[in-house]
Amino acid sequence: MSRRVGIGVIGCGAIADLIHLPAYKETGHAQLLAVCDIDEMRAKSTAKKFGIEAWYTDYEKILERKDVDAVSICTPNFLHCEQAVAAAEAGKHVFVEKPMATTLEECDQMIRSCEGSNVKLMVGHNERFNPTNEKIKEILDEGLIGTVFEIRSHISYGGPYEGWPAVSDWFFDIGKAGGGCLIDVGGHVFDVFRWFVGDVQSVSAFLGSLAKETKVEDNAMVLLTFRRNAIGECDISWTYKGFENSREILGTEGGIFVGAAPSPIAVYTEKKVPEALRGLLHPTFPVSLAEQIAYQKKKISHFIETIMEDKEPFVTGYDGRAALEIVLAAYKSARTGKVVCLPD
Repeated sequence: MSRRVGIGVIGCGAIADLIHLPAYKETGHAQLLAVCDIDEMRAKSTAKKFGIEAWYTDYEKILERKDVDAVSICTPNFLHCEQAVAAAEAGKHVFVEKPMATTLEECDQMIRSCEGSNVKLMVGHNERFNPTNEKIKEILDEGLIGTVFEIRSHISYGGPYEGWPAVSDWFFDIGKAGGGCLIDVGGHVFDVFRWFVGDVQSVSAFLGSLAKETKVEDNAMVLLTFRRNAIGECDISWTYKGFENSREILGTEGGIFVGAAPSPIAVYTEKKVPEALRGLLHPTFPVSLAEQIAYQKKKISHFIETIMEDKEPFVTGYDGRAALEIVLAAYKSARTGKVVCLPD
């Protein structure tokens, strides 16, 4: 494909405004042709902000355009399947934000539709594009720490409307989101865990709405076993004062520690640290949103690359499905109080 890839973006919320639209504008190989949002004013203002000629309130209008080669689906989770299938049937390549869907049946339908229409399907698990995780993968592939037997992750932020500038309230609606912090953030962790260690064998989870007045969980802890004789743990929070994305990986010949140095102790606080504690504590302030998402634009340029070079996306529909399978197993474990083995 010698010409630029024609792009339509469905959904004009924060993920589109902060990542998808700027990234498409910055790459020299994409042409933003249209945006869509059910909020007419938001669709119109987004189009104006990014210099896009066409805007719609019905996403099917984007799919009818012959000059649109691919779409980014940036809508609430419960809409992903319907819109991805419609896009595939219209012959458009599909980038769908995570989670891929809210059920495994929807994931399977999306995969079948895209494969049947011979279009690309990429899922927005952006942690694979995080430079830190890229370096960890290199270290693991070189065998520098031997065989991995234990992996831990801590990924936490303030959640929607505090750490993430969502523009509507769907994140706290279980019917639209499918859950809370676990389905929002957990998929990122599980996708990276699979990339590092391989497939998960069993899941045990503990969830709670502990600090926010919401019907979905705002904190989660998940324990995993892997098929290659390793164990894992991750804790996820929407109630963190700051932003944390740390890793600890133990192998038979060494270990990798990211954001988990034993000293000095990092404290997120706006209060003055007493002089007596200054040698022990290192006061810092929450990581800015811009710093948190800087690397995420790489997933957009990769998506364009897969279309132009006709190659498999780095994060496929099967990867998106596998991450969601772990998330759903964690919800079942928390609900039943039992360990859930995969496939369930």
